[in-house]
Amino acid sequence: MERPKPTLVPQRGEPDPAVRDLITKKLSKIRAWGYVQPGYVRALTSFFSVPKGEDDIRLVYNGTKSGLNDCLWAPWFRLPTVDQLLRSVVPGTYMADIDVGEMFLNFTMHERMQPYAGVDFTLYFPEELTKGRKLTLWERWVRCGMGFKSSPYNTGQAMLMADEFIRGSPSDPCNIFCYDTVILNLPGMVNYDPAKPWVLKFCTARGQIAPDFFVYVDDVRATGFTADVCWQVTRKIGYTYNYLGIQDAPRKRGGPSLEAGPWAGSTLFTSRGEVFVTVTMDQWKKAKSQVQWIYDTILLGQALCHKTLESYRGYLVYISCTYPSLVPYLKGIHLTLDSWRPHRGTDGWKLSDRAITTALLNTHLQQDPLPGSGAPSHVTPVPQLLADINALQQLFSPATPPLCCARPSSTAVALYGFADASGTGFGSTFTTNIGLHYRHGQWSLEYSEKSSNYHELGNLVLSLEEAMQEGHLKACELFMFTDNSTAESTFHRGTSSTQTLFQLVLRLRTLQMHHDLALHVVHVAGKRMQAQGTDGLSRGALDMGVLLGADMLSFVPLHLSALERSSELQPWVMSWWGSHPLTWLQPYDWFHSGHQLGSFAWVPPPATAAVCLEQVATAIHKRPHSTHVILIPRLLTAVWCKLLGKICDLSFTVPLGSTPWSHTLFEPLIVGIYLPLSRHRPWRLRGTSLLDDVAQHLSRVPTSDFNWGGDILRECHGKARSLDALSTSMAREVLSGK
Repeated sequence: MERPKPTLVPQRGEPDPAVRDLITKKLSKIRAWGYVQPGYVRALTSFFSVPKGEDDIRLVYNGTKSGLNDCLWAPWFRLPTVDQLLRSVVPGTYMADIDVGEMFLNFTMHERMQPYAGVDFTLYFPEELTKGRKLTLWERWVRCGMGFKSSPYNTGQAMLMADEFIRGSPSDPCNIFCYDTVILNLPGMVNYDPAKPWVLKFCTARGQIAPDFFVYVDDVRATGFTADVCWQVTRKIGYTYNYLGIQDAPRKRGGPSLEAGPWAGSTLFTSRGEVFVTVTMDQWKKAKSQVQWIYDTILLGQALCHKTLESYRGYLVYISCTYPSLVPYLKGIHLTLDSWRPHRGTDGWKLSDRAITTALLNTHLQQDPLPGSGAPSHVTPVPQLLADINALQQLFSPATPPLCCARPSSTAVALYGFADASGTGFGSTFTTNIGLHYRHGQWSLEYSEKSSNYHELGNLVLSLEEAMQEGHLKACELFMFTDNSTAESTFHRGTSSTQTLFQLVLRLRTLQMHHDLALHVVHVAGKRMQAQGTDGLSRGALDMGVLLGADMLSFVPLHLSALERSSELQPWVMSWWGSHPLTWLQPYDWFHSGHQLGSFAWVPPPATAAVCLEQVATAIHKRPHSTHVILIPRLLTAVWCKLLGKICDLSFTVPLGSTPWSHTLFEPLIVGIYLPLSRHRPWRLRGTSLLDDVAQHLSRVPTSDFNWGGDILRECHGKARSLDALSTSMAREVLSGK
């Protein structure tokens, strides 16, 4: 930690006597409980109050004023989501809530930071000043208070260590959290069941999913297959927290229920034979009122306050995490908020490069704003906004928040399909209850003039709409494969910056909403599309792949890990890893063994990559000095690739035809490496010249090279391991790539 410059600006007083009394009361509490104590102070922080209800306030502590935050660095870390909770929840699962009291203040601030976290109490406790001897009353934080940059990371890490202590050994039969197997129920398997989680921890002795719990900052959600088991889980969590010195707030505890309250922004129901996700009534009413405000403002013909609209957008995006069907209808808000930016048309959409070139002198093209001018105070609604708000009003019309089914119903079936389009033709194949369904044809003149991205996504939409009309896709989970990456990313984002693609996405979302369809769009290699037969179908050929009777599942390897697909992969990794131990993890190890200190290789099937990477992120947060190697075939990347990029310091693609990854595997292999934190600046190696040079060198290695990239990776691994033994100046040279 660098030393901040001493900043000793006195605390401002509160002119309102009633508010000042409330502030004094809250300050007395943190002093009495020892969160703030006397000691040497080199810099002062500040605090201010904000209303809380009608007769109370909330104190907000500003750690930036002392300059302390400018000298701190905290690594990225991940918070759990409701998707993580859903993997331990099935119909009939009981849930209970535990609240951690005084979350940040349970944990001690590092002694070197405390002198720069001073608090000026002079104006609030004048009776403690000694006349002529003491003119100021300065104390300092000794706990991880709100407003300090490192507090979220440090307290989250401590809570994860407590989490590990509570869980104990999964192999101990006396442990309430014990499990002896991790069941993978994945698409591509012959016995795949859409109504069950893809990954679940199972206890054979009890014959049930293992009890579990999840921590979102200070909110703990416990699960159990009976009310009694759920009580045992909450009891163990509560008394262990107290043993560790973490405050449990029993007044906020919620008992076991099939309809538990909100957690991580969503509310789960398991009492009606299915698992449903919804929001609270207050959240629903708030979102409805925001949509109504936008609608009323548009009807009055007034400009919209940019700051207010931006705030409302953030909340509606938050609600859309529970209701993904809202996402496409937020586009009008996005366009309105960005309508002041350069290179926008009168409809708010960003112009293409060609349109910008040809229309620079036209009056309808927005001019570049002045440097540093920023967004205006008010923005004019774009034409699409009214249509989107009308749609949102329709979606928000129910008096109570609707229940959204978290997984397909127990009667749903899993179907698989491929869709491909060329410049002149199109084709698609589906598995159905009665056999293989296929369609093919030629584009009309109107369609043939559109872009290749439009052809691919448009063919997918038309195929689904036609199959739905024919009754092939009712109450099913469909995995639709395409060789167009734009189609996959556009579908998963739920929107597009291109107007024509956006309209296609809207049609896909409409199909999902109105026909009980669980849809997944997956990008695959063109070679796989050719082998499967749909590529030839788009050109009128009916004599390849599934059209000749090949099994559709043989072209859907979402359930196969990289190790299961290539016997050369493990020897290749060990060739550049060296003699240092490397533990290869199985799914059972993801939730416990992989969180320890050491070096670990994670090789999940693509369908479980998101689950695996969540555990990698948790393991890194707990023990950032471990090393992790992650190897995943490039399938379902829209679900997990972004998280991989945040976790890893170095990521690269092993091409087809190289020693560890043959041409017959169709999609390349993505490898990510997390390296331990260094004691030298910048502490994390991601973005340094050392790793940037490695990535560039790997991109230029020919696929025919024996032991593809092994020498480069071996040298990089050796340098990373030796950094902490080097002096600061030598480490700087190594990190600079010299």
